[in-house]
Amino acid sequence: DWYAVNLNVEQMIYDGGLTAGQKKVEAATQQINDQKVAVGVYQLKEKVNQLFFKIIYLNKTLEILQIFQKSLTVQIKDAETGFENGMLLQSDVDVLRVEFYNADQQISGLEAEIGGLIGTLNELTGFNISSATQFKTPQITLNDFSFENNRPEYALFTKQQNQITDIRSLRAVKRKPVLAAYGQAGYGRPG
Repeated sequence: DWYAVNLNVEQMIYDGGLTAGQKKVEAATQQINDQKVAVGVYQLKEKVNQLFFKIIYLNKTLEILQIFQKSLTVQIKDAETGFENGMLLQSDVDVLRVEFYNADQQISGLEAEIGGLIGTLNELTGFNISSATQFKTPQITLNDFSFENNRPEYALFTKQQNQITDIRSLRAVKRKPVLAAYGQAGYGRPG
């Protein structure tokens, strides 16, 4: 019969800062990944804001067109009265009707566009918004007129620069000598 048992032990004594450098690079990578998530959230908020304000803008435009259409209705009635009394031509009445129908088409287009934007906003936010009348223009007051740019893209850029610096220092550390101790013991039979 024959058997053997071996034990190998290795202990790092000095690695020239390699382990600490690798930890710094890993920490920087984790910070970059976290900041990328923050950038994504910021971009999502920006999309939601754009949709929100576009819906408000289109809703106000829709209100203006509806008022214009009511005005055209009154003008058409006056023009028809003027045509019946011989003061206007039929073409004058027809021009007003064409404008009325153009405004009606624009209103239909705006309502469809607002509906699509609300659907997109519902999809992004998870809300169940049914109409644009639920939107209210926020009142903004500025107390401090100083400007500080806190966009997350700038923080991401800074963290990426820090990671590059850490990687450069890690490359320099990899060239340093490493000191390790090791031992080996074994027992076997026969021999």
